[in-house]
Amino acid sequence: MSAERGGFVSYGMWRKKLDPARKASGVDLTAHELRHVAASILFAAKGDDWGLIQEQMGHESAQETERIYKHVFRGDRSAVARMLGAKIDELRMGDVATGDPDQW
Repeated sequence: MSAERGGFVSYGMWRKKLDPARKASGVDLTAHELRHVAASILFAAKGDDWGLIQEQMGHESAQETERIYKHVFRGDRSAVARMLGAKIDELRMGDVATGDPDQW
């Protein structure tokens, strides 16, 4: 599956796209921080389905994923989720206005 359809994205491609996206969105998170956000969103959506989160994060085992990310869920991440949601909505509205989804 291609990256455009949610498949694997190489680290080089990820970094190439990350800096312009950070500048355009105003969300100044590192790739590492964004991985934690992604894991947090999956956790919020699916609870403690570590196998599902492990699959998306690309870890060897669900136990590894739980060991790495379990501490992330001890605190309230709702402020980060709201900030990202607002930026995503803002970008989508800009997308509709310009008609150019490749801008972000």
